[in-house]
Amino acid sequence: MRVGSDFDKMEFSWFGLDLLEPNSLLTNSLITLTALIFFSLVIRKFPLNKAFYNYWKWLFLLQGISFFTGGLGHVLYNYTGVWGKFVPMVFATGMIMFAEHAMLTLIPKGKQNLFMTISKVKAATAIVILLILMLRMDVENNLEKLLLVPSLNSTIGYFATLFFLGWRYGKRVSKALYLLPISVLVLIPAAIFQMKKINIHPWFDRNDVGHLLIIITLFLYYFAIKGYHRDTEDAA
Repeated sequence: MRVGSDFDKMEFSWFGLDLLEPNSLLTNSLITLTALIFFSLVIRKFPLNKAFYNYWKWLFLLQGISFFTGGLGHVLYNYTGVWGKFVPMVFATGMIMFAEHAMLTLIPKGKQNLFMTISKVKAATAIVILLILMLRMDVENNLEKLLLVPSLNSTIGYFATLFFLGWRYGKRVSKALYLLPISVLVLIPAAIFQMKKINIHPWFDRNDVGHLLIIITLFLYYFAIKGYHRDTEDAA
């Protein structure tokens, strides 16, 4: 176990390519597979003509794409450099926006347009800042500063919507929505592992811990949606 610093990146060769971090490729792929399974379940089981379910559909799809490209960014780092990390950050920003939009469909109609617009502006601002930093900063040696942008964007979005609105409408509409605040709390240990650089093993580093916790949140999202659908259909 190592705290405060990272293990050297594991290297391997395949088809003549010099590749890195097979562990990150594995856990990113697990997230992608899980997200796409839930994407297909949402399409098959819930009415997509209702915005709440439609936005969750897009969240699962973009989460799958984000972590698929993220896994490639890790393993192909010798070839893509930091741009291989920029692409999944853009998809992740869209994913967070759709999480916000899904929860905002629960608030009164009169306020929805305003907060939806704020959500879109926040996402666009995050992407613009990321791009400016990519072009103007020595990102290679300041990667953690770049990661502050998506981290801050997701923290604001998740606490304002999944946590606060999940708690509020868990009381009012469906207790299943309480799973969404829990999903936010589940990610707190991931942030601690990242900030403190807690690495258990070269094959299971701080990123892998976060990835497994993200898989747990995907299950919580799906069961929150499923429970909400059951409760609202019963009420109807």
